[in-house]
Amino acid sequence: MKRLTVLLLAMSLLLAGCSGWMDGEYHNVRLHTEESGAPTVDFLQAEDYEDLLRALTEMVEGDLETGTISVDSYPQEKLPSDMDAAIRALRNSTPLGAYTVDDITYEQGISGGVPAVAVTIHYNGNRPYVRRMRRVETMQQAQNLIQSALNQVDDRLVVQVDRFYNVDFSQFVRDYGEAHPETVMEAPEVTVNAYPTQGATRILEVRFIYQNSREDLKNMQSRVQPLFTSARLYISGGSSPWERFSLLYFFLMARDNYQMDTSLTPAYSLLIHGVGDSRAFALVYAAMCHQSGLTCYTVAGTKDGESRFWNIVGDGDSYRHLDLLSCWNAGSFRLLTDQEMTGYVWDYSAYPACEPEETAPTQAESEPTEPTDATEPPQETAGEPFAPPPTVPPVTPPPATSAPTEPTAPATDPPETSQPEEPSEPPPESTGEVEDSASQPSGGA
Repeated sequence: MKRLTVLLLAMSLLLAGCSGWMDGEYHNVRLHTEESGAPTVDFLQAEDYEDLLRALTEMVEGDLETGTISVDSYPQEKLPSDMDAAIRALRNSTPLGAYTVDDITYEQGISGGVPAVAVTIHYNGNRPYVRRMRRVETMQQAQNLIQSALNQVDDRLVVQVDRFYNVDFSQFVRDYGEAHPETVMEAPEVTVNAYPTQGATRILEVRFIYQNSREDLKNMQSRVQPLFTSARLYISGGSSPWERFSLLYFFLMARDNYQMDTSLTPAYSLLIHGVGDSRAFALVYAAMCHQSGLTCYTVAGTKDGESRFWNIVGDGDSYRHLDLLSCWNAGSFRLLTDQEMTGYVWDYSAYPACEPEETAPTQAESEPTEPTDATEPPQETAGEPFAPPPTVPPVTPPPATSAPTEPTAPATDPPETSQPEEPSEPPPESTGEVEDSASQPSGGA
């Protein structure tokens, strides 16, 4: 009987031109045709509040702008209040309604002797993104999609999550970008909204705002990623983790004309243009280590009261500090214990202790000779790798010593030895030790 009533209502509205609403007022109710070309008949039936909410939800899910709900069996005195309540619930409690619906209006009347409600849905500008929306069950799956969007330099991600919970998405994006400088050329500004504001199932919209264009950032990726591949292949011949750490140091130091400055695109600016700061050095070095299966942490702290980034490297049994800028200034590769980090301050509880141990490997008889004929990394040719420096002797952590009685006193400096041979060419003139610049970040160099 309900199906017959709906059919009679549909025929009467179509044949009569949908006239007769509200004492003769004309109201246009039409068949909605989606972009696919498939017609959708927008006549629905409701006998109670749950039916009204279900009918409105089906209209939104069907991307309908207008529709008619037959209410011939609905208590007419309750219809206005129930319609208002159903509209509020749709907009405030359902994911699609909260994300896409701007407003809903309706008219209650009689057409052909049958009580009905003509509904008009006003959508906002989010409707196009619903057609590309992904649906996942867990927040971990949603975070995987965010990582993919960062790798692809997308400007927006829309995903429906069935088991949603709050996450610090801005911190998540920053952490991923720092761990993957080979793909995330620029850390974007992130805005996140969840629809509705409560509930287990929500639509998550993440927007990424970049200073550089997507085309430029994709081009930067294509030039930087081959260098990470070259680094991984070059240090793969090291006989121990400690030798591979030293090989990677000399791989990066093949360029001898670095300029200390900050950049919005740290990996690209450092590897292609030789512009970077301690953060860029530490992030790139750590990412190259991770791609080679080496244990490496990026440490954020201070040196002599100034902001400073460096690395902690290890083989699983012992760990040492490695400050690439200090090594570059000193012209030698040096691994330090906690006690030898004079002037440095960091969160000691967040990283492995770098303490001398009786079982620690012994220091090589002399420090490795810095390569003398390494060429600079490419400036203009995309994808051309660093010219690898000559083979260097393996380096191991400093010799095992007893910890000092006072924790703040530095340990005995490791013995200084002369270089095995003089470089084939004199080193470039230096104007003094280079420290991080405090200049404001600039765009991709």
